[in-house]
Amino acid sequence: MTSTLTRSLLASLLLATGIAFPVAPASAAASCTSFTSSDAWPDGIPGLYHHVPSAGPETRNFNCVLGVGNNSLAVLALQESLFVCYKQNIRRDRDFGGATKTAVENAQKTINRVHPEARLAVDGVYGPRTSLYLQFQQYDHNNGGAHTGRCSRRF
Repeated sequence: MTSTLTRSLLASLLLATGIAFPVAPASAAASCTSFTSSDAWPDGIPGLYHHVPSAGPETRNFNCVLGVGNNSLAVLALQESLFVCYKQNIRRDRDFGGATKTAVENAQKTINRVHPEARLAVDGVYGPRTSLYLQFQQYDHNNGGAHTGRCSRRF
């Protein structure tokens, strides 16, 4: 039997006996733990890049999630983009708390208004779909990694 089938059968058996425990879906995304420096492609300006939360440093694995309780460089990268690109007055402290959750919800609302096809859940959780539509702050490699004050989507 596959591990997913085994977990499902075990969960059913335990629920039938009155014992319950959470079973994570097999396709659950990993937690974002760092960021990937990603070219700021749509502008096509050489040397500009984003810090995009990812599952590991420089992995380009954007299939990851951030939510309340996370504390990492990935959260800091997200907070910096929320502060600059969405004008969210939040601390950039690596801690995904209530203020960061509210800032993500505000960004999700903005994204849904600007890109109705996104149909993001306004839940304050940063995941793969939010990552796809979120505007990220641009940095300038040719100027020592300085913040440019400009934002664009990752592609």
